[in-house]
Amino acid sequence: DNRQVCSQIAEETIYHYIRIINNKGRFPRYIKFLQIITKPQGRPISRNQEIVLKGFIERAPESLELYNDEKSKQKRRELIAAEEHIRDPEGVINYHISLIDLLTMVVEGKNSGTITKCQKLIDLSDLLEHFTENKLPIFIKLSFARFFFHCYIQTEVAILAEEMGTLVDILESFIPILEECSKYPNDKNYQNFVIEISHIIEVFFSITIISIPQLYIKPLLFLNLAKAFASCLTVFEFDGAETKESFKLAINSIVESKVNFEINHSIFPSLDSIKVKENGSGEQKTKSKEEILLSALILFSSKFDSAMGLDQGRMKSLEFYELVKIFADSSPEKTAKIERTAS
Repeated sequence: DNRQVCSQIAEETIYHYIRIINNKGRFPRYIKFLQIITKPQGRPISRNQEIVLKGFIERAPESLELYNDEKSKQKRRELIAAEEHIRDPEGVINYHISLIDLLTMVVEGKNSGTITKCQKLIDLSDLLEHFTENKLPIFIKLSFARFFFHCYIQTEVAILAEEMGTLVDILESFIPILEECSKYPNDKNYQNFVIEISHIIEVFFSITIISIPQLYIKPLLFLNLAKAFASCLTVFEFDGAETKESFKLAINSIVESKVNFEINHSIFPSLDSIKVKENGSGEQKTKSKEEILLSALILFSSKFDSAMGLDQGRMKSLEFYELVKIFADSSPEKTAKIERTAS
């Protein structure tokens, strides 16, 4: 893992290893070498990123085990069902995971040249299918989540207008996965998936979402994603202040983005009159948009504060007041009514 040596490695040596993969077998140990020279000491080398990707695309395209078509997906399902990834550490499934991780390293650092090529190898529709495949293990979805973040979210390469809907669908697909994660608080793979999603959420809601047309934004996406994310924070024990800070940034980006869209695009018209069942009775009562948003905010802030080690159900009074004012359309009368309800 010597960065200076890795930066000087001959191009032909890199191609030689790729030929070995193509001719002698697809083993994770060969991918490991390519990972080390692509990202030594945790920092990618752009020259090597481009050489590695070029080597696979031009000299060994059949070695790109990506399982993007239905026939290959069925093969992957059978291998997973047979627990091939457990029985054989140097098997096909572990090679597949190592390859996705390598492609992630190839696009890290906002390398626009490799990002454009990798987006052709694994497009948003492919990613959506991987994320929505129910029986795909979380450790494989984790690798795809990392790839998604570096190739599509933390990038300066613009996403085409016709792909915006799929991008939002992927974000929505995280909701059931996060709900599943909350059921396995002691599993490191589920925990790491939640951490990865926090990075995606932070950048998506603070930067990416600005370029997405209103018609692709689904009214309940913000609240459902926030609720699913919060449910994970209450059951996992995450290590380190840095991780907790990442969660706080993710939470803030969701709330601030929802606020911006509420004011600028009125994305919650369907919430103006929603019938909900009252506890203990079969009667339905119509709740106003403000009441529904406030209830969601109180529930969300309660769970988040609990997870972050703060007093149960508390939010900083000024922050809470400002959010309530915005949710009430900055109307003093509505704000006063909501504050009375909250108290």
